[in-house]
Amino acid sequence: MTIAKLKKKAWEVFSLWIRKRDSDWRGYGQCITCRKVLKVPSGEAHAGHFRHGSTLRSYFYEKNVHLQCRSCNFFKDGARDLYALRLIEKYGDGIIQEIHAVNKDTRTWNRKDLQEIIDKYGSC
Repeated sequence: MTIAKLKKKAWEVFSLWIRKRDSDWRGYGQCITCRKVLKVPSGEAHAGHFRHGSTLRSYFYEKNVHLQCRSCNFFKDGARDLYALRLIEKYGDGIIQEIHAVNKDTRTWNRKDLQEIIDKYGSC
């Protein structure tokens, strides 16, 4: 399997895990930014990044990705101002710096990394 296909598969399992993590036992959760209630899974329920970029190490960093509605994720470019406030509420001061620090690791994604992500989040 190519790196691109492995990355796509890793994102599929990771994003589903994120959406489930951020929803209740009935499959409902709130958009991290606008607080809209969403049914998971649905086309409206996305796994949205605070810090965008599929080449960045924070792409698969749990604290960088949360349940987000389609509107905030796509049409409001992640609603990053609100996203930052919600992250600070959830994780405390320093979370923004923590996410940026993760990206100081400039290694590219390799097969081993991606397979580990698939194994870890695909089994949940």
